[in-house]
Amino acid sequence: MMKTVASAFLILASAQASAELPACASDAAAKFEIPEKVFHAMVLEARANWQGKPKHYGPMGLYDLVIPHVAGEIGVSSESIRNDPCPNYYASAWWLMNEAGGNEDSIWDAVAVYYHGRKERESYPMRDRVRAIYEQL
Repeated sequence: MMKTVASAFLILASAQASAELPACASDAAAKFEIPEKVFHAMVLEARANWQGKPKHYGPMGLYDLVIPHVAGEIGVSSESIRNDPCPNYYASAWWLMNEAGGNEDSIWDAVAVYYHGRKERESYPMRDRVRAIYEQL
């Protein structure tokens, strides 16, 4: 069963790998010094798993409770982060590099914190899915 799920995910990741990164997502990655390929993998993962989930907004599926904080940090309204793709990419990029620690830790540690928080875990499935997509790009 686990191999079937992993195989299906890799097929999905491979198909998604050809999707273009929106220009403002690329700009957000550059502004916050995120390796573009990592952010691209995060965008693709969000498309597959986060859009339309309750309390998650925009193309990156940013969680509702963090939006007001990030809005104040990047100087845009919470509503624009919830409803406009470009501010959502910028907010997510800021969150990854600041609150998740991408400006201090390795990018993969920051990706783990971005999705899983700072609590120690035995596994980090979201980070691993992003990394699998990254390896397909």
